[in-house]
Amino acid sequence: MQEGGLLGAYRVLDLTDEKGMFCGRILADLGADVVKVEPPEGDRARRSGPFVTEPGVPIPDTERSLLWAFLNAGKRSITLNLDVPSGRALFRDLLCQVDILVESFVPGRMAELGFDDSVLRAIHPELIHTAVTLFGQTGPYAKFKATDLVIAAMAGQMNVLGDPDRAPVRISFPQAYAIAGAWAAVGTLIALHHRMQRGQGQFVDVSAQQAVLWVLQDVHLFWDLTGTNVRRSGPKRRRPDSGVSFPWVWRCRDGYLCFAIIGGSFGAKSLRALVEWMEETGVADDCLRAIDWMAFDWRTVSQTELDPIVERFSRFFEMLTTRDLLEQALRRRIMLYPVMTAENIVEDPQLKARGFWQQIELPSVGHKRFPGTPFKLSDGVVRVRGRAPRVGEHNGVIYGGLGLKDSDLSVLRECGAI
Repeated sequence: MQEGGLLGAYRVLDLTDEKGMFCGRILADLGADVVKVEPPEGDRARRSGPFVTEPGVPIPDTERSLLWAFLNAGKRSITLNLDVPSGRALFRDLLCQVDILVESFVPGRMAELGFDDSVLRAIHPELIHTAVTLFGQTGPYAKFKATDLVIAAMAGQMNVLGDPDRAPVRISFPQAYAIAGAWAAVGTLIALHHRMQRGQGQFVDVSAQQAVLWVLQDVHLFWDLTGTNVRRSGPKRRRPDSGVSFPWVWRCRDGYLCFAIIGGSFGAKSLRALVEWMEETGVADDCLRAIDWMAFDWRTVSQTELDPIVERFSRFFEMLTTRDLLEQALRRRIMLYPVMTAENIVEDPQLKARGFWQQIELPSVGHKRFPGTPFKLSDGVVRVRGRAPRVGEHNGVIYGGLGLKDSDLSVLRECGAI
């Protein structure tokens, strides 16, 4: 049992690829003993970038993948070849020693290997079997192949991203698999709670398409209730009736910030404080001084009225750095905030104060800063439990638990089972 781990009494067998690895990572952070099953040559994700680069070190280096390091931190690793009979026999033995199986095979693959749900139930009636797939186990798309880009498009996420006068775009860093993995962890924990109540295992069927659709919140409701599609608005806020718009995102001297030109009881105080700041620096003029911000209503103002305001705010923001803007916004109580870069985030005082970052070892690289978990618990430790494993690093320990000796493992290596 891992110290302070809420799930320290449970073992997880993780057969996922990138679609589902985040599920195992979350369970490991909660204290479960997550055993990552890799083919004898190592998981494909080890050869996926980005990589920690160093002069003279060839890329890809399977011990330097940041994707692998993040998704598999805190897990243990064994090698196993399910395509050979001796490998499948080992898998059957392993199933008897775990509580949770997580996999991301194409629907039907487990049955091809001889482990459909009825077989798994016969081997281990209390087993929780979580399957993370692109479109779920059933339906006309169930066996379709896809990428993160395809899922973002098929879930409708891309349709609301980007500028209105251009084609849709995707979020730059892959999101669909992370969202699917997170919901797989939620489904697994619900099934585990059910098992504690009823003593029964569950099959948890996770669709990446549905997981991404879920986080779009009310986008589909606009169609259901009004018959209109939510339009992309890019970095601007746009009135759907007239197209009148103002920027949400503004350029500053060293990056970008977010600020809304909304008056009335919500924004008048903030806008007045910004104009006062501009007056102190000598850049405000009669155009801004004359505006009654309490009476200003962006829902009725014309584009002709908005444009000179936008032009003056833009010139002011471009004079200042994100740090200057944030410091003054906090002091003057202006609703303005910077768009943080990765460099900004790792130095963010709030995240430091919360102990969010953890130093985790990367093999052949040394200790590096890793993101922790987004929540804390009053009773129990949720944290990254250690570095990602090397290929087959725990073969001896895990297979030793099945009664196998080193000589047995040598035979299994020779026949390609591990």
